[in-house]
Amino acid sequence: MITTLVLVAGAFVAALAVAAGLVWATWLTRRMGQGFLAWVMPIVLLLGATSVLMLPRDVNQDLNVDELFDPVLPPALLMFSRLASLFFLGASIERIVSMTAATLSGETGDRRFPGGLLAGFVALWVGGVLAPALFGEVPEFSQRYLYTFFIGCAALTLGYRESVYAVARVRDAMMLFLLASLLFIPVLPLGVTLQTNYTEGLIRNLPRLHGLASHAVQLGQLALFGLLCLITFPYRRLWLQVAAVMLTLSVLFMAQSKTVWLAIVLCCGVVFAVRVAPAVRASWGTRRGATWLGLGLTAIAATYFIGTILLAVGSIGEAVDRLLASEHGASLTTLTNRDIIWAAALQEWSRNPAFGYGPTAFDAAYRIGIGIPSATNGHNQLMDTLARSGTVGAVALVIYAFTLLWYAIRYAAASRGLTLGLFTMIFLIALTESPLGLFELAPGSVIHFVLLMVVAGCHGQARFKSRPTSALGPHRPAVYAES
Repeated sequence: MITTLVLVAGAFVAALAVAAGLVWATWLTRRMGQGFLAWVMPIVLLLGATSVLMLPRDVNQDLNVDELFDPVLPPALLMFSRLASLFFLGASIERIVSMTAATLSGETGDRRFPGGLLAGFVALWVGGVLAPALFGEVPEFSQRYLYTFFIGCAALTLGYRESVYAVARVRDAMMLFLLASLLFIPVLPLGVTLQTNYTEGLIRNLPRLHGLASHAVQLGQLALFGLLCLITFPYRRLWLQVAAVMLTLSVLFMAQSKTVWLAIVLCCGVVFAVRVAPAVRASWGTRRGATWLGLGLTAIAATYFIGTILLAVGSIGEAVDRLLASEHGASLTTLTNRDIIWAAALQEWSRNPAFGYGPTAFDAAYRIGIGIPSATNGHNQLMDTLARSGTVGAVALVIYAFTLLWYAIRYAAASRGLTLGLFTMIFLIALTESPLGLFELAPGSVIHFVLLMVVAGCHGQARFKSRPTSALGPHRPAVYAES
């Protein structure tokens, strides 16, 4: 009886402390003019890097059964993880409460909910996370599923100034992350940061850099994300901008991810197209502009057809045939065993078409069962969603993807191409990974949530500027119009 009363009293005191802390945080952020959500993504990167440094790994060795299961976390890392989780929830809930209070009082300023995107995100979480966690073939619910929900909703409450601040902090954190990935090479054993036995790169015998990311492909994706931030939101000091670009390109090269190299061309091309679109429209009606545009399109078409002919009848075609006949080429034709993973995903979907297998699909026990230790996800966003969340999750995913695309296009010019560049990157990653999965918060989640922050900032800016000037005073300049 006494123990029960003590527990109840402790819970009551804890609840009062949380409420008092939330009130204090709301008051503090109101005086500051912004909250602490901008620091969530840098801490996610720091947590991921700390895990790599403190947990044993050797990328030169194949995975064994014991390494598939979650290792025992050192006490320091466990404490850091718990404190970070509390910070994520606190910073997110504070922004949501602050936005709600501002809406009720009519003092939202430059903060506006993009209603359609918020509805799509909530639908994605409910259909893709909550529903399979409760009704899947193997139901399982964890408090960690709540982190992505609150962070995503809070990201959509940011105003344009806070959005700019968040992008700047993530950009800085990304540069430090990439720099640390290089600096720790001589400090740590090579198997932690470098894969010295990698033989599938374009340059023979060049080690593959994994750095402080979970995999070299993820490192390449994060470096590309950093490059997009540098292009659209550069440093004011030229020497710092040049050094950051060189660092990013070096990591991209050493990560040796061919899919990321292709994504560089497409994502940067999209950003460039958005940046030059006004000039193209302005010169479209002139004879000189039409001439240069026609020559450019002709050159692109000629290059495509010449390349096709060389691949079909030239020595390059023979080289490709030899590659496909090799062991590495065989893995390419089967998409490095992704066909087996997709077959397993479709099988789980057929067992429970509505809600899928549940959140634990592709965990350690499941991977041992299908005999593919590296199958940490469905290696395709749609396949992964069908396996974990069934038709309900897949429908929510499609609706959310089109909603996100609409907002990315709408605010492409206001963000200097960043929204559309990030969406293109997410789309390309989704062909082989699951960047829109909301079951956990990991370094790969940074791209998605930063996109939400940028869209929210641009949306708030547009709505803020559309209000009468007499009520608000002079308008501020565009959010991403200047670095």
